[in-house]
Amino acid sequence: MNNLNNNCLNILDLSDEILCLIIEKLNMADVFYSLVNSLQAVSADGELHEAERKAIGKLGVEESIVKQIEEIHDEEIELEKRRQALLFADDGIKKLLDMAINM
Repeated sequence: MNNLNNNCLNILDLSDEILCLIIEKLNMADVFYSLVNSLQAVSADGELHEAERKAIGKLGVEESIVKQIEEIHDEEIELEKRRQALLFADDGIKKLLDMAINM
C-alpha cells in the first residue's frame, strides 16, 4: 500500500517488529478482535488472498486459530446473505413488519 497517497494505514502494513511491540501491550481479547477485524478488512473484496493471509500470519497467531476465525467469518457472511434474502424477498419487509406488530 502506498501510504503517501492514502490517509489510512492498515495494521498489517506495519513491520513485524512494530506488530510484536503492539501485541505485547495488548491482552488476548484485544489480539483476537484485532485479528477478526483485520480478517474482515482484508477480505472486504469477498476473497482472502494468499498475500493477505501471510500478512495476518505476521500477528503470530497459530494457523489453526486463524482457520477457525476464517470459518466463523464465512458463517457470518452467509448469515448476512440469508438475512438480506429474507428481508428483500417478495414482501419480505412487509412480512417482517407484520411479525413485529403481531408479537
